[in-house]
Amino acid sequence: MQVNLANYYYDNLTSIYQRIKKLEGIINTVFMPDGLDTPSLEVNPMPTQILNRSAYLWTLGCMRQLQDVIDWLVGTFNGYNLVDFTTGESTAKVNLWKPNSLMINDNYWQQLQNNFDRVNKLLDQLEKYAEPYVKG
Repeated sequence: MQVNLANYYYDNLTSIYQRIKKLEGIINTVFMPDGLDTPSLEVNPMPTQILNRSAYLWTLGCMRQLQDVIDWLVGTFNGYNLVDFTTGESTAKVNLWKPNSLMINDNYWQQLQNNFDRVNKLLDQLEKYAEPYVKG
């Protein structure tokens, strides 16, 4: 179970961070900022092979890091006015669920999947906002 948990986090976070790197590249290309203060987009490996306190702290750290990255990205897009074209409204931040234990049950998996689904939906939305600035 623990290997599946680590792989699940790693695979989803890596995929999300790759999408964020592309969006960051668009911002750098279009707006040429003096340097974005980009948070880390790397996933550290799980420090243990068993489900223990270290594994729990790793999962919590992964979600906190993802929350920080998403908050940064939404703030950056809003700051450059890359927002909903129809309404002109800024993008709302997404509040992610944070694990409060390592009791791995159906609820844990569902909450985790909901986090990754919410983030990917947000990235879909931000990609649409950036689309006009990407050369075809």
